[in-house]
Amino acid sequence: MFKKIHWVDYKKRFPKSFFELFFRKICQLLARFAFINSFRIFLYRLMGMKVGTRVYIGYDCFIDPDLAELITIEDRAIVSFRVIIVAHDRIREFVAPVLIKKRAFIGAGAIITPGTTIGENAIVGAGAVVTKDVPDGTTVAGNPAKPINS
Repeated sequence: MFKKIHWVDYKKRFPKSFFELFFRKICQLLARFAFINSFRIFLYRLMGMKVGTRVYIGYDCFIDPDLAELITIEDRAIVSFRVIIVAHDRIREFVAPVLIKKRAFIGAGAIITPGTTIGENAIVGAGAVVTKDVPDGTTVAGNPAKPINS
């Protein structure tokens, strides 16, 4: 998998129809406000996101519907409510995959930016803005997220 690619090059390489994008937006809207976690996971998988087993994705999360195929959440990860996960940056005009590894925990209201990897057993504190990779077993917090233990 690539690390970072220009937005226009990605759109040319992987074009999406209007109806596919519309379908993804509807799935994302339904998933954000679904009360049952298994239904949320089902809708995120319909969008193209890769979700492992026994994953919890909280209520009212915004997960990038345009580039859901670039987001991977591995087994037993927990994504708390109101987390934002994006795989593109229109200002700097690039797209990059986001990987949340096994047994990672993302606190409420955290923001995960494009091109970041959250390591196994890592903890992202509530409200943190993750702009760089988080190593395995590390706890990060703040804006931008900085390690508070390892």
